[in-house]
Amino acid sequence: MKDIAVIILALVMFGLIGYFAAAQFGYIEGAGGIYHHFQDSFGKWINLLVFAIVMITIGFIFFKYDNVSTILAWIFMLITFPIVGLIGNLYLSREYWLGRKLSQKSNSDLDRLTRMGVMENDYSAKKGAIAKEEVIHEKINIVRMLSNNCKALLTNHNRLTLLNNGKTTYDALLKAIKEAKEHIHLEYYIIENDNIGNKIKDALIQKANEGLEVRVIYDGLGSSGIGRKFKRQLKKAGVKMTTFRSVSWLIFATKINFRNHRKIAVMDGKIAFVGGINIGDNYIEDPKLGFWRDTHLQIEGEAAQSLQAIFLNDWCHASKEDIDPKKYLKVHPVEDKQWVQIAASGPDSEWSSTLHAFFAAISTAKNYVYIATPYFIPTESILTALSVSALSGVDVRIILPKESDSSVVKWGTRYYVAPLLEAGVRVYYYTKGFIHSKVMMIDDVFGSVGTANMDIRSFDQNLEVNALLYDKTIVAELKKSFEEDLQDSEEVLLEVHANRSYMHKIKERCASMLSPLL
Repeated sequence: MKDIAVIILALVMFGLIGYFAAAQFGYIEGAGGIYHHFQDSFGKWINLLVFAIVMITIGFIFFKYDNVSTILAWIFMLITFPIVGLIGNLYLSREYWLGRKLSQKSNSDLDRLTRMGVMENDYSAKKGAIAKEEVIHEKINIVRMLSNNCKALLTNHNRLTLLNNGKTTYDALLKAIKEAKEHIHLEYYIIENDNIGNKIKDALIQKANEGLEVRVIYDGLGSSGIGRKFKRQLKKAGVKMTTFRSVSWLIFATKINFRNHRKIAVMDGKIAFVGGINIGDNYIEDPKLGFWRDTHLQIEGEAAQSLQAIFLNDWCHASKEDIDPKKYLKVHPVEDKQWVQIAASGPDSEWSSTLHAFFAAISTAKNYVYIATPYFIPTESILTALSVSALSGVDVRIILPKESDSSVVKWGTRYYVAPLLEAGVRVYYYTKGFIHSKVMMIDDVFGSVGTANMDIRSFDQNLEVNALLYDKTIVAELKKSFEEDLQDSEEVLLEVHANRSYMHKIKERCASMLSPLL
């Protein structure tokens, strides 16, 4: 259906260009009105060129996005701020082809996983064990879906440790690095050149000097302040580093999207970490926002191999190094039995697996849905799922930051609070500091800890990874932490929110119009 719409749009676009060109050069009389205004200012050829660029940009927007609201938001930007039309062609064409390139990455990733033999340990191979687990049956639809749409392996021989906040996470991470015997693999969106960053840098240098293989992937935008000296010291010690999409500040605007937002650490294939915490001092205490509330997960066992496979695929893509993954994919079983699926998502995936998993989990909730997220710019499907669950009598609660590290995102998030409250969702603003946790708990049997925010960028544009948990013990721990966070939050009441100032409403409305772009 979209292909037909694209053809129609192309015909209309080129028809308009031809019409105005004919009118401009006198072949058609009376086209006048709209176009005559520009004649005196730009001249015939400049005017035609500007118009053509705007129309071509709209064409790229139509190709690039599936979401209608996103398309309309970009068109609104073009009409309201004409300068966007002048740079939009360059911006969208680069982003469009990068998106195509990353979508092709998913095919090579899947091919590599198949050749590694990782795909042999799939959902069907565990049907016998699944049949004995009541907790899995409650969310079996999510298990099947993730097995199909992103080949997420369901693993059960795992030991999970919940890590609340930066200090606890860094202590565990440094301990695991120091105890590593063979190799260390790190992949982070942000690595800062500060106290924590240098502690981890020094630990990596020490292990590299001991002869271990150390690899680091960092995002070109998120880690733009890392510094040459920092990288040079690591490389001099033998640490292999690669950038995911380096950024040149002269073309910064063309590289905002399609970032590697994953946070993965794997030591010897035995122990792995995933969650919301990057590497930097502010993940303990932010100078502006104060106490930083976050959640990470330590994994020992089979699921560590899933994170290892994701890292290796990303490494091969970013570094162009063709390494033998089988050297690093060796199962290290543990006696504990906790069920985990590691789901990677983003433009390098065929499906929006995170969005699908969240939607399915919320839609099938029977008792409660608890969510904490720093950025809440939901799709219509997620907003509908939350509203329907609340209207159906499910206890739906969401913790959001009272203050944010982005003013536009803050007001964009606030725009969605009113419809949630009207549907019966209970919304809370975290007041102790800044809540950066990206967690979800449902019905005591399902949990999610990962890198994905509850926003369009995480669902569609960034590379993300989440650990989906089917285990009552770890979900109970997440729930306990969530309830403690509620004590440090203030509930937003519908009658109070409805009487907020007009200035707040204006900010929310303006930010909401940009929300598909955030």
